Amino acid sequence: WRTGSGDGDIKKWQNGEWSSLDVSASPLGPLAPSSLAYNANDAVIYFAEEGKNLVYAANITSCNSVDCSVSVIAGQSAVNSITDGTGKAEDGGEGTAAFDNIKSMVHDPTSSTLFVGESTAIRAIQTSSPTMDVTTVAGMSTAVLDEPDKPLSGVNGMCILDPNNIAFIDSAYHKIRKLTLVGPPPPPPP
Repeated sequence: WRTGSGDGDIKKWQNGEWSSLDVSASPLGPLAPSSLAYNANDAVIYFAEEGKNLVYAANITSCNSVDCSVSVIAGQSAVNSITDGTGKAEDGGEGTAAFDNIKSMVHDPTSSTLFVGESTAIRAIQTSSPTMDVTTVAGMSTAVLDEPDKPLSGVNGMCILDPNNIAFIDSAYHKIRKLTLVGPPPPPPP
């Protein structure tokens, strides 16, 4: 899976060719995905638009070439900040969590956690929770960074190393860095 070239779609490489998952004509308005993560457990693609503050989800098993149901799972449309809370309200409306300049994401299938890289933080969204709870795990938390004296600045290209470690590119320092989560990872869903 990869994002398109600003054309409002997400592309999948399969059997030697690219196919598109068009999200440009979403009922939420035209979308231009720039970062994405795939949840293989539930066949869900999570994505965000560059520099924006909403996290979207689309179940790819329900998508076809004409229609793909896209929903916002976390963030507030009019707020750019690093605020923990619920991703969405119990009634499906906006929750209390807010994001600031989403740059990358990766899904951990073991813990059903979506990690979101922002300008100065890494956040965790519990995708098994009905309210998609959002918690800061680096940037303004007690997580252990490989170089604690260097604050996060432009978290890009994240990957899961193991249940307690995430590698990412810190674009301000031009380095690949490692985040060690404090305590055990979230438990897998029942």
